[in-house]
Amino acid sequence: MLRLRGMTIRGIVEELPKYQIINEKRGKPWSRKPVHDDLLALAKEWQEAAAAHTDDLKGNILAEIREVRRAAWEGKELKVVLAALEDERKLLGMDAAGGVGSTSDMPAHTVNYTLDEWKVERDRRRAEAEKALTMFDGGDSDA
Repeated sequence: MLRLRGMTIRGIVEELPKYQIINEKRGKPWSRKPVHDDLLALAKEWQEAAAAHTDDLKGNILAEIREVRRAAWEGKELKVVLAALEDERKLLGMDAAGGVGSTSDMPAHTVNYTLDEWKVERDRRRAEAEKALTMFDGGDSDA
C-alpha cells in the first residue's frame, strides 16, 4: 500500500498510473478527491478491524486471568489470587480517570469511590483476606 510507505495523496495520485491504475470511465489517472476518499474509508476499516481484534484479545486474556484466579483459589494461593484480580482490574481499565465506580459504567446501586479511596479499601480487604486465609489453613498460607 502506497500510503503505508508514507506517500502523500499527491504522491499516490502520481504513482498509480505507473501501475496501470487509472479511472477506467475517464481513461485518465485518478484525481486527489477519490484517492483521499478511498484512504479515509480504508483507515476507518482498519480502525474497526483493529478494535474488534483488540476486543477479542482482551476477552481471551480475561478468560485466562479468571482461570488463573480460579486455580489459585483452589490451591489457596492468595498472592496469585490478588495478582490476578489486579491484572483483571488493569485489563478492564479500572485505573482510568474517574476511579472505580464511575457512574458512566457502573450500576446506580454501586458505591462510588475515587481511585485513591478504592485503593485504600482494596488494601483493607486484602489484609482481611490474608488474615482469614492464614486462619483457614493454620498459618501455612502463601501470603
